[in-house]
Amino acid sequence: MKRIISFLFIGCFLLLSQSCLATLQTINDLSSSSGRDTAGYYIQLTWTATANNASADTGATFYYYIYANPGIYGSASNTTSYVYYVGLTSTPSFQWHQSLVQDYTFIVYAQEVGGLNIGDSIYSNTTTNPFLYGAVISPVGQTQKNIYYYIKDTAYVNLYVYSLLAINYDTFGYPVHDATYNNYVRRIVNHVSTGYLSINQAEWNCRDDAGNLVANGTYYVFIEALQDTIGLGSWWGSTDVNITASGSFEASVSCYPNPAKNSPITFSYFLAAVPANITIEVFTITGELVYNTTFTDIGPAGTRTSPWTCMNNSGNTIGSDIYIYRITSRVGSTETRSTKKLVYIK
Repeated sequence: MKRIISFLFIGCFLLLSQSCLATLQTINDLSSSSGRDTAGYYIQLTWTATANNASADTGATFYYYIYANPGIYGSASNTTSYVYYVGLTSTPSFQWHQSLVQDYTFIVYAQEVGGLNIGDSIYSNTTTNPFLYGAVISPVGQTQKNIYYYIKDTAYVNLYVYSLLAINYDTFGYPVHDATYNNYVRRIVNHVSTGYLSINQAEWNCRDDAGNLVANGTYYVFIEALQDTIGLGSWWGSTDVNITASGSFEASVSCYPNPAKNSPITFSYFLAAVPANITIEVFTITGELVYNTTFTDIGPAGTRTSPWTCMNNSGNTIGSDIYIYRITSRVGSTETRSTKKLVYIK
């Protein structure tokens, strides 16, 4: 009898020890994808079914609680800071038709509800599902950046360009976009009217909001997508600006007004190096020289303007037409030129 009691005591002790020491296997492969069906947009979450490490707990069953946060930065490792309770499932996958298509971060909380260790629980890793993603900044020459990005719905898209030194960071080390204390260099607004998962493009001409070429250096590009005042998604990236003297001159050449309606025209350009010999020429569309002037600019470096009364070399006002103008800068033995079009209407 004593032996039977001893065996029972040992068995209960082992069972209790196993229960106390039991842990759930880690869920570290939570992932998300998105799509669209007849019910609308959805996010598909998948992960590996968990199990209890207790060898005797072979029949354990689990519930999985899914939580979501708007945004993709600063993910937490528990559910206390999550805004949305998404749903409950007993299988390692879940499809969510969200009411608002935007950035989301997800976490799964697994709990044993059947077996020898009811109540054991564990958190998964976090995963993100961005609204705006896959952005690429592609340089075109020295003074243009083409910015391509994917987006999941119609939205207003703001692009902000920041100087590297004007950026602040949050506690997770991510750049913070806050116009109250971060002074952006340039803001570009795109109204994107597209379908699901379409590619979009914006351009930055390496100028600030005042129209001046920016200094060489590294710049952050922040893209945000909005519907009304609701932030749907965002993306951070960086790009380098390295404009040489010739590149800055070519990009800076312009004239205004253009078209000009029976009014003088002002040519504008930027000189990074002086002294420079400047030549301004105007041709007809067939190549006939209409007007030219040459002079020496002794400095200092900066933006220049040169007015033209729209009279040809014979002293007569030019006629209504499309013209080609060319501005050439010669510094020492280096010559740089830029050729563009203007329209004059009498």
